[in-house]
Amino acid sequence: MILSIGIYLLATSLEKYRVRLVFLALVLYGLLPQYMVNLYQNTFASGIYAIDYNLDSSECNFEPLDDKRINVICDLPLENLSDDEVEFDVRFFNESLLGDQSKLVPLMNEDGPYEVSLQGHETKMVRIQTELDISRLYSYSGGSSSGVHIEILQGNKMRRL
Repeated sequence: MILSIGIYLLATSLEKYRVRLVFLALVLYGLLPQYMVNLYQNTFASGIYAIDYNLDSSECNFEPLDDKRINVICDLPLENLSDDEVEFDVRFFNESLLGDQSKLVPLMNEDGPYEVSLQGHETKMVRIQTELDISRLYSYSGGSSSGVHIEILQGNKMRRL
């Protein structure tokens, strides 16, 4: 609402270069928030707020061991953007209940949270491997899930990524 009013007032107050400036304002509105987040993480952030997570490159693979157990291997790409070492815990959560694999990912919290440590400016593919008891679930033949949503915790601070 406020953006619409601001763009309208900008457009009506200008005579020359009206279309160009309105277009520039819309582009800045779309790009500036992400740029500001990156600037904050790279410059001022500390602890878990300096951790960057590449959601698109994350993946969990599910391999059945027998009818009651499944082996899960999750690869989570994490980067510490600060100068200092950061130690934190990782938990899994469901952003959406789409497909069988996404229902299995939160079950990994039964063995968690998982401790992770990243040195200053370290980029690391964190591998978390565990066996899950799926005897109370239906039969499962295996598969994978990408775009795994996680929570990182440090003391009483928590971020969902």
